[in-house]
Amino acid sequence: MTLLLALACGPDPSVGPADPVDPGEPGSASYSANLGDEPDFTRATSTFAMDWWLAWEQAQLTGSFSTEPMPSLRTEDALLGQCRLLTWEPSTCGGVCNGWCVDGECLEYPERYAEGDATWTWPDGAAMVTPDAGLSYFAVADATTMGDSSLVFDDLSMTVPTVEPVSLTAADPFSERARGEDVTLAWDNPVDGGRVRLFMTDCAGSHGGIGESEIECEGPDTGSLTLPGVFLDALEDGDWSRGECGSHTLERYHAAASEDGEVRLESAAPIYVFWFPGL
Repeated sequence: MTLLLALACGPDPSVGPADPVDPGEPGSASYSANLGDEPDFTRATSTFAMDWWLAWEQAQLTGSFSTEPMPSLRTEDALLGQCRLLTWEPSTCGGVCNGWCVDGECLEYPERYAEGDATWTWPDGAAMVTPDAGLSYFAVADATTMGDSSLVFDDLSMTVPTVEPVSLTAADPFSERARGEDVTLAWDNPVDGGRVRLFMTDCAGSHGGIGESEIECEGPDTGSLTLPGVFLDALEDGDWSRGECGSHTLERYHAAASEDGEVRLESAAPIYVFWFPGL
């Protein structure tokens, strides 16, 4: 399925973000509802994600159970506000490595396992999702309605509300940026209890690799997110030598978790924010 997502153009940016929208009952989004003002970059051992494109009347469920969290190939170089700068350098391992080489250490893929069929319910319907040969769960569905959505296994049930994407107040928030300057993304439809996150990479990262410098941001949905200029400068100095890159993922989300916190169900609505330095 090819997904073409465009930036939403909203009111004049000088108006500023609106008051948060009350989403009503937050379902059992037990994880994100308890997060505070600080960014959360933790990883659950097992993660299931529901992505919503209600404007296109589509939803997608992906996920798997793992024995341990997916290892990170990147190093946190600096943290400013809600954002951190991630760096990476190529590394080699002696002998055979059936995973990733990070700082000379072989990090193997976490072992997957299945918990039988899952029942996925959302406001427009329900479906039984069976793990595939790789022990991953995947399904797509027609979706048009806001409301609670659940994922149920024999011994585990998690519920989160559906979520709409942010509506940016500027179609090109990077257009006036000079080197060294911060950039603030603002939207006019913040949601009480919601969280937002952003991931930015260069052409190397967009083509399946890892950028030497990448940006990750996370925090409560306040209606805006400020990107440090020094981080943007580091990303600008990366690999921009190829086409078909410059789309960076910004999403609003809610998350529920199992009682032990090892399994997480996320409900997210992504959009793409475009920035290709020099354009």
